[in-house]
Formats: sequence, C-alpha cells, structure tokens
Amino acid sequence: MLPGFQMKRSQIFCSCLLGITLMVFLVLNIVMSICSSFGKTTLTSVCSSLGMTTLTLLTYNQFLSMWSNESKTLKTTVPLFLWRTGWHQLSELPDEIVNSMFTFTEMAPRWIQVYCTDSDQENFLREFFPSALEPWMSLHAPAFRADLWRLLVLENFGGLYIDLPQRLLQPLDTLFDPDKDQFICVLDRIGPNKVPRLYQAILGAYPHHPLIVAMINKVLNNVRSKSYGEDAFDITGPTAVGRAVLEVLNTHQLPPVGKNEILNPLIGDNNIIKMSVLKHEGDFRVVGLDGSTQVFQTKFQTYDKIMYSGQREGKRYGTLWADRKVYGES
Repeated sequence: MLPGFQMKRSQIFCSCLLGITLMVFLVLNIVMSICSSFGKTTLTSVCSSLGMTTLTLLTYNQFLSMWSNESKTLKTTVPLFLWRTGWHQLSELPDEIVNSMFTFTEMAPRWIQVYCTDSDQENFLREFFPSALEPWMSLHAPAFRADLWRLLVLENFGGLYIDLPQRLLQPLDTLFDPDKDQFICVLDRIGPNKVPRLYQAILGAYPHHPLIVAMINKVLNNVRSKSYGEDAFDITGPTAVGRAVLEVLNTHQLPPVGKNEILNPLIGDNNIIKMSVLKHEGDFRVVGLDGSTQVFQTKFQTYDKIMYSGQREGKRYGTLWADRKVYGES
C-alpha cells in the first residue's frame, strides 16, 4: 500500500475524481482553443507544451477527443501511452487497483494512462477493426477478449499495455527508453508444451509494428477456426503470441533478457528491431534488464476476489478452456 492511501474507497474516489476532472476539463478547453486557432494539433505536443506531468489518467473517450492522426504517421518508437482495461467503471475501481495505478503516476510521470472498460473495447473495435468484432465477441471469457483487444489497440495507437493489477516498483524510464525502444516484451515461464511464451500482461510497440501484426494474425486465425491449441494460453495468450514471434524471427528461442537488436526478415533494408526484454519469474515477480531486480509486482493478495467477482464470476479462461467452452459452446 502506498503512503497516503490508507483511506476509504469513497475518499480515494472523490479526491482522484475531483483532481482528474478539473485537469481534464482544463486540458480539453486549451486543446479546443489551440485547435480553433491553429486548425490542427497532436496529443503528444499538447501534453508536452502544457508540462502535463501529473495528469496520467484518461478515459478512452477523453483520449479519443485529444487524439489526432499523429499515430497514423510513420513512427518507429513507442508512444507514451499506458493502456489499462478492466470491467469496473472508473468511479468504482477497488482500492487495490487505485493504489496500483498510482504507482505509475508516481514513477512514470511522462506516460499517460488510458483506462478502457469492456464497452470501450467494443466501441474501439467497431470504429477501427470492425472485421475483428465478430471473433472478439465469440470469445466467452473477458480475459480472452482483452488479449485480442490489447494487440489491436497497440497496432492502431501504439504505446505500452499493462495489466490492471500490475504495481510498478522502479521508474519506468529506467526499464524502457521510449525514445529508442521499438518493442517491449516480457519473457514468460516455459509451459508443459515447451513452447517459449511471452507474458503479454506487459507489452509495448509503436503503431503498426510487424511483430504486433503477426500476433494479431495468429490470434485471429486461432479464434476464427475455434482452435483450442495445446493449453489455455495457446488461443490468445502467452503461448500464441510467443509462437507468432518465433515464426516471424524464424527461430526456436525468444530474445534474452536485456537490450536487444534483432534482425527482422519482414522488413527490407531497415530490418533491425530494438527491444527491451524483461522476465516473468512467477510468485508475482517481473525482473528487469539485469535479470534479477524485481521491477513489477504482478498481482495483489486479493486479486482473484476482485478480478473474478461480479460480471466476471465463473468466466475464468482456464476453466472455460478445460471445459471446452471458450467460444460459448453449450
């Protein structure tokens, strides 16, 4: 628990909402004034010009209202967006999740957190990837849907996806260099099938990155064919995306922990992918570039109770996979 956050949920919500609301309206008013005066602006330039180091949380609709065609131009580094998603409404986030999110406010002040609900995921697909909407809706577990959505949102906008319970333990800019890094990933533990996995609870890239595109193609092929693969992670999760990267790089091993420059056969002359690679060790630990220092705490003690209650009760992806009900089969 962070210092200063030993308080009731209503106090956290009221204080957070008041500050966020005031800042958002101030920023949106300035943005609209700039747009009226100059005709065009970008999210990154506006935030930079305002010195916006405290506003790090936007709803999806607020993000869209500020986003321009910036991400559709050629980019080769990771934009400063932190994508988060959950079934709670922003005003109903449990204390444990609020505290985890505030670690990013404190230790990733340059990055802008964007919080998306389940309905935001659907709205995003309808606008930007309508052909993926039917496969997304065919998945019965919200976790499977979130797996596909995070790949699509990274493909379209770029940025860094972070699972909601993750708690940041080290300054984010000491782990990744968004001015140089093109791809950010975390090695996962090897599963029973011995396929190298990527822990896509932490995953980042610039828009339209070829590795993200390969992951999307792999996952959509799996879903459209109603594949079950070899384990619960082999449809949309760590096994599936690990396979996609191995196929693109034409190798049997994923890049090691640390800073890497990897040859990418899908790109012509400019075929180097600069990436930062961390490692998921289990026991709620993700270690950093040195292979030993813990940099993320992946879950909190009440994770199961909070994340699988309410709307998501009875929809655990592992259970649905074992019961062969991933696609809503009766």
